[in-house]
Amino acid sequence: MSEDIDKILKELENDKNVGGTSSSADDVLSRIQEERRSKVSGFKLDLNLDGDESSPPADGSVPAGESSAAGESSAADETIPPADKGAGAPLLSGGDYSWANAPDPDEEPEGAEQAVVSLTQKPVKETGKGGDKKPGAVQKKKKNSKVRTRVKTFSSIIYAVLVLVISVVLACVCITGGIDMVGLNKSEQKIDVIIPEGATTKEIAQILKKNGIIDHPFIFELYSKFMNKDGTYKPHGENNPATLSPSMGYNGVIAQLQSGKAREVVSVVIPEGYTVDAIAAELESKGVCAASDFYASMKSDTFDYDFINNLPPNGNDDGENRIYKLEGYLFPDTYEFYTDSSAKSVITKFLDNFDTRIDTTVRSSIKASGRNFTLDQIITLASIIQAEAADEPDMAGVSRVLWNRLDNPDKFPKLECDSTWIYIDKIIEQPETVTPQQEAYYTYVREGLPVGAICNPGMAAIKAAISPSDDPKITPCFYFASAKVNGEFVTFYSKTQQEHDKIRQKYNLYK
Repeated sequence: MSEDIDKILKELENDKNVGGTSSSADDVLSRIQEERRSKVSGFKLDLNLDGDESSPPADGSVPAGESSAAGESSAADETIPPADKGAGAPLLSGGDYSWANAPDPDEEPEGAEQAVVSLTQKPVKETGKGGDKKPGAVQKKKKNSKVRTRVKTFSSIIYAVLVLVISVVLACVCITGGIDMVGLNKSEQKIDVIIPEGATTKEIAQILKKNGIIDHPFIFELYSKFMNKDGTYKPHGENNPATLSPSMGYNGVIAQLQSGKAREVVSVVIPEGYTVDAIAAELESKGVCAASDFYASMKSDTFDYDFINNLPPNGNDDGENRIYKLEGYLFPDTYEFYTDSSAKSVITKFLDNFDTRIDTTVRSSIKASGRNFTLDQIITLASIIQAEAADEPDMAGVSRVLWNRLDNPDKFPKLECDSTWIYIDKIIEQPETVTPQQEAYYTYVREGLPVGAICNPGMAAIKAAISPSDDPKITPCFYFASAKVNGEFVTFYSKTQQEHDKIRQKYNLYK
């Protein structure tokens, strides 16, 4: 490098001698010499890695195409840039490339070590002021951080909700399963259940669920397996069903299913004209079922028969005021029941018998009578005939009188039968005022038929209701009265109120 500087100085001196340059050239020369003598401070090595034209040639020669003559003519006209332009700034003189602030060749310039180090370091990404990253990058990073935080928070909430839901579900299953297992606060109503031969525990559990004995078949299966009861259950057919109730709990149910002992069969006679109350008491006395179970089953169980489905609904006034919905349909007959039977199975046997007896022939005769009466109205009328007639031969005559009144509502709007108020007063304690339910049965108050049957009539009474007497002595009558004469009941028929009152007075039939 010192050789290059000497060469430049020599060329300047030659220029001075040849061209007679002005004092400005001397000033430049003296300034270069002065700077050479002083130490170079803050030297910055400026490398042009891209081959910029401002970099000096490696051999110190003048670039091609540049003539010394051109440099000479321009040296006198151009002003040399001041030295404070910065280290390494080129000074043009007569087209030559000169470098100011060049260091002493024997002296290592300050900052050279840093320059060398900077060449070995990897490029640093652009940063903002103060060495920080660019604002856009910082904002993007903050935004991404917020998104990640929100996602994490949302995931935590979802996880917490799932855990809570699963915990609640498991708790409900445990609670309801425990109640099902012990039969706590469950119905005591007995139900006859048929268990086929060879049924597995899983199949038995489903049968119990279908019959309303248990609520959780899977828990029953687990309990049966845990207690080593699988394979110990015996078949229970139609002739020997298993009588179970939800209140038994799993232990009671299992004990019944393991028992193959045949139950006792009892014969029960239900006479014509028995009421629901009388039938319930008789069944309980025979050990067939509890009276409370019988009433509960009538009220809550579903019995799928057309004559039941056609009864007035509960929303109807007649439906609301009816004491017992099945009164009149528990057909009187002689029955055989298993002891400890379910009330529903007992009632079903009564209704099956009614459905068999009141067949299509009977129903066709109702339509053929020419009166627009439903089956329920015929049964209600038959129940009054059953209660009022002294014996079976009198039923047709009583039916004629009642039909005469029903066919002449303008003259005889009310049936005025004592049996109707006797029935309701036995069921409802006599209040200070007559209730709507009592009025629905009192034929001295209510016009036409009462709201429902007052007993369960037999076949003779039902046929009499469909086909009243054609006896010419009875057909014009609107009154009847039964009295005991010589130890036997006799029915008297009257055309007028006066005739009827004389008979009642004669036989002391006033209530």
